Amino acid sequence: MRVMAGAPRCGIMIRPITAGRQLVVGFDGPEHVSMRTRRFKVEDLSGPVIRVGGSEAGHGLRVLRLGVGAEVVLFDGRGGEVSGRICSVGRSQFEVQVTSRGEADREHGPEIHLAVAAPKGGRADTLVEKCAELGVRGLHLLRTDRGEVLPGETKLGRWRRKAVEAAKQAGHRTTMAIEDPRGIDEIAAAAGKGRIFYGDPACAARTLHEALGEARGEDHRQVGVLIFIGPEGGFTERECAAIEELGGRPVRLCDAILRVETAAIAAAAIVAGAAATHHRE
Repeated sequence: MRVMAGAPRCGIMIRPITAGRQLVVGFDGPEHVSMRTRRFKVEDLSGPVIRVGGSEAGHGLRVLRLGVGAEVVLFDGRGGEVSGRICSVGRSQFEVQVTSRGEADREHGPEIHLAVAAPKGGRADTLVEKCAELGVRGLHLLRTDRGEVLPGETKLGRWRRKAVEAAKQAGHRTTMAIEDPRGIDEIAAAAGKGRIFYGDPACAARTLHEALGEARGEDHRQVGVLIFIGPEGGFTERECAAIEELGGRPVRLCDAILRVETAAIAAAAIVAGAAATHHRE
């Protein structure tokens, strides 16, 4: 049992919390309470019983203290998802009896790809975490003329783990891929077909929100979006011309000059919000 602060005046609110579930309080107060089943990422979702090992099992057993009978959700980071109950527990693993399988990837809207000249230090960690929460499908580290951060394998590994944790937090079935640093042409080819935009706050006549609105007639489930976010010095004329040759259009996010991580997060939020609005209409 857990006690919730901020409950109605008649007294505190006490509600049981089922093993394996997390209490989530909505913005509207304690009357809007939902239970979220704990999520774990695995590589293989085949079979009626699925083993969870490694760090995922360690977190479930030692941190969350889950046991037999706990309800969990497993996802593979590629769009697959199953629900089930823990049926056996070992020292470093547990097994889940599958009770239901999800339909094909339910995430609506376009695939969002960001090509970003990564900022330094903890600012890049924030960028990775928040973009993954917003459902970005691919984060492409961008080589630019005006400087770049070239992360090593250790840093890339940490960012990829952060992307997995963010997907679990947000309830995504797909985990954001983090690609090695590449040039403009290589990133555009890897991201596939779709609309291309690039940040140019000084010269762009339209905001990203306006540019997306002009394409409302397109099928948002099929048309991806690739957005280039330059370094703090901005793109050079050569880089702008290269993006425009690929069909890219300049946009601004607002009337302010944003840092790289702020611009990336804002761009992801604008596209995700537009897709969610389109889906409800």
